[in-house]
Amino acid sequence: MAAPGALFSTFWTWRVFIFFLSANIAELENIILFSSYAIDPPGVPVGGAVAACIKPWAASGMGIIKVSDPSGATHELEAVEGWRVMEVIREHGLPIEALCGGACACATCHVRVAPDWADRVSPMREDEEGLLDSLPDAAPTSRLACQIIWDTDLDGLEVALVGGAA
Repeated sequence: MAAPGALFSTFWTWRVFIFFLSANIAELENIILFSSYAIDPPGVPVGGAVAACIKPWAASGMGIIKVSDPSGATHELEAVEGWRVMEVIREHGLPIEALCGGACACATCHVRVAPDWADRVSPMREDEEGLLDSLPDAAPTSRLACQIIWDTDLDGLEVALVGGAA
């Protein structure tokens, strides 16, 4: 039989793994609320200790990305802190290929950042710049959506999907 500390560590590792697989915060909260009875101390309501840690993060780590699709329609997407802009766009079902899954290897997640936001996103790395240089329709505010990590400082970020990337 495993030592109690090892079991606790394994249980938390499993829960963290589930968190990263979950694309839905509500689903994560349900997992926590229905499974945390195994770790909450006596006298604490089921899900109380864990939910108290997770819910403030979820409330403060979310915001909006405004995405214009190739047809010109604008979509306001909920974004979660720490996600790549490419992941947010893909999870909301907009037409972005993102063939390499965020490895900065294909340029199929090409977007144009609105000029007001261009200086606020993280600086471009050399590998991203090299891929963008190979695109015929790259513009001064072009970026690869897989290389922009969304955080609360980017709440309201505006990007446009480039027609050739979809």
